[in-house]
Order: sequence, then C-alpha cells, then structure tokens
Amino acid sequence: MWRLIIEYIIIPRVPRTARPLSESDLKIMFPRTYQYLDSYRSELESRSIHKLWGKDNSFYAVYGIGAYTFTPYKVV
Repeated sequence: MWRLIIEYIIIPRVPRTARPLSESDLKIMFPRTYQYLDSYRSELESRSIHKLWGKDNSFYAVYGIGAYTFTPYKVV
C-alpha cells in the first residue's frame, strides 16, 4: 500500500541574490511564516553556523543555498 507524504521546506530568500529575505519584508509578505519562524528564534539563533556566519543575516537564514540547489539535475 502506498502512502502519499508531502513535506515542505521554508527557505525565505531573494532568488536573484540568494540573500535572506529581510525581516521587514517577511513580516509584510508572509506574516504567518514570520510568526512560525519567530516562535523558533532562540533555536535558530543558537545554530553554530548562524553564530559563525550570521552577523549580518536574519535569524532564519538558510546557509549553503544557491542557484544550484533547485536545479532539476545534479551531477555527482
């Protein structure tokens, strides 16, 4: 028997620049997403990669993302 599993990932970034979407833009454009991410603020801020690279980034920034991330084919 097959089960349909749908999973999502939130990557709030500007596609053109790959920079995180600003907090003010996220609050305006996606208020419920911002509330959800804000409920995990302390956990997101305590990530070691965020402590290393996160000085100028929002607490919800996702690192290691680029145009290559969502290409349909990847060569390994």
